[in-house]
Amino acid sequence: MSRLYDEIETMINGKKVDASSIISIATLLMKTVETYSDVKGIQKKEIVLAVLRKVVEEKISSPEERANVLFLVEQTVPPVIDALVAVDKGQLKIKIQKGCKSLFPCC
Repeated sequence: MSRLYDEIETMINGKKVDASSIISIATLLMKTVETYSDVKGIQKKEIVLAVLRKVVEEKISSPEERANVLFLVEQTVPPVIDALVAVDKGQLKIKIQKGCKSLFPCC
């Protein structure tokens, strides 16, 4: 886990960690953890969440903001991870083309 933390720290180098960046950071972690062939799905999710907690604890100095972002990590990020995995596996299909046609009739 410390290796993954070091990797993500390098990736987010100097960027602000806050509520608006937490999903992006989770996505970066998911991409990295996906390469771990010796770890199974639910374990990968737990690793991502544990590293996210550590990132929040280390990078957000305001106790109030830290608590708010940790709440997101606990309540919002797990279902987002599940949804992204479902989309990746083809279990959840999003018909973007249909929506685009209504926005851009020329397509």
